[in-house]
Amino acid sequence: MLDSIPSQSAMIDLIGQSLYEVWQKLCLAIEEKYEMERQWNTGGKKWTYEYKYRRGGKTLCCLYANAHSIGFMMIFRSVYKELHADHETGTADNK
Repeated sequence: MLDSIPSQSAMIDLIGQSLYEVWQKLCLAIEEKYEMERQWNTGGKKWTYEYKYRRGGKTLCCLYANAHSIGFMMIFRSVYKELHADHETGTADNK
């Protein structure tokens, strides 16, 4: 976990104004749909920051920020993996 949350100006300096607006829209869309715990972390080797949405000890998704770029990762739980596998094999409609 980070010692301090990056400010709006720090984020704009890092990713740029246009990507910051995309970042804000993604966060707003997530927060309108879900009541989640939010957690800032370092981004590991490839990213400067990680912003994680969690509930019940499980991660729903993460946003990542680095110089002039952002990333987004959504976690699919096993039920969604099974639905995707069924869709790929053509058996989704048979359930």
